[in-house]
Formats: sequence, C-alpha cells, structure tokens
Amino acid sequence: MGTAQLLLQEAEWIAQVRDSNDSAALENLVQKYFPLIERLRQMYRLQLFEREDWYQEARLVCFSTCLLFDDQQGSRFGSFYKMRLKNHITNLLRQQAAFKRRSNVNSISMDNLVEQNPDLESDWRIFAHGQAELELLHLEFNKFIKKLSLVEVKSLNLLLHDKVVDNEQHFRVQQAVSRSRHKLFEFYQHYSIDT
Repeated sequence: MGTAQLLLQEAEWIAQVRDSNDSAALENLVQKYFPLIERLRQMYRLQLFEREDWYQEARLVCFSTCLLFDDQQGSRFGSFYKMRLKNHITNLLRQQAAFKRRSNVNSISMDNLVEQNPDLESDWRIFAHGQAELELLHLEFNKFIKKLSLVEVKSLNLLLHDKVVDNEQHFRVQQAVSRSRHKLFEFYQHYSIDT
C-alpha cells in the first residue's frame, strides 16, 4: 500500500471511530501506532503500570484524539496522537509524583520521633522483640498441639472453653483433661510463661 492509500485508510478509521465509536477501527489505529506506544512505554516508567495498562491508556488517548482530530487544520494524526499521548503520560507521572510528595509530607521519620521521645526507641525494640517471640510461641504451640492425641486435643478444647461433658464420658475425658493440663503446664514452663 502506498503512502496516499495508508493516509486514506487512516482517515477512514478515524472517521469510523469519531462517527460510530467503531472499536475495530480504533484497534487498527492502535496497532498502526504500536511501535510509538512501545517506544514511549520503554522511555517512561510509570509505577504499577503493566503492559496492558499502557495499552489501555494508549487506546483511551487514541479514542479521544480521534474525536478531536481535524485534518483541515493541516496536522497529521500521527504527530497529534504522539503529542497527546506524551502529554497524557506526563500528567500521569505528575500525579504519581504528587502522590509521592503527599505521602512524604505526611510521613514522620523514626529519627524525629525518637528525638522527640527518647523512650520510643527502646519501646519499639521491646515491641518488635515481643512480636518475634509471639510468632515463635505460636509455631511452638502448633507443634505442641500436634503431639497430643485426638482425645487430648478435644479435652484441652473442653478445658480451655469451660465446657461440661456428660457422665458416660466423664472419666475418660477427665483423664485426658488431666494429661492435657499437665502437658500444657510443661509447655508453659518450658517457655517461661506465667500461668
């Protein structure tokens, strides 16, 4: 296809998009300018934008460009689309930078907090250490539960929730509760937990 035919085809696609919201014509235009879109995608890094996000933005800008484009102005669609797409990307970058600045303005550094309250650093270390101990304790408690028999687990559950059992199962359950209580007490002692 010659240049004149390509421009005629492009003008037809633009008219189809503008006049009847033809998605196939829009997709043809996006495919035609795919190398431009790819080049801009590699040139500008938008955070959290995946390839499909870029193409979606390119489609939106292409659609709005078709609605605005007037070939009587003497400009070419390709250069008009490129300018609008670059401007759109620049606006997205500005929005991301403004959001980042806002979050930076609203954040407070740990150094400033410690400077204002020197006890905070030791409190934070105690808290962080306590969190790590809790996670370790949780893992160890799960190991402890796995060592119990099924009857002991059920009995421990009864013990922890203050539930009453019927008289038929009372003796067996009472023995299992006693074993569970003893094992739980040993677990507590091993990890120096106050009972």
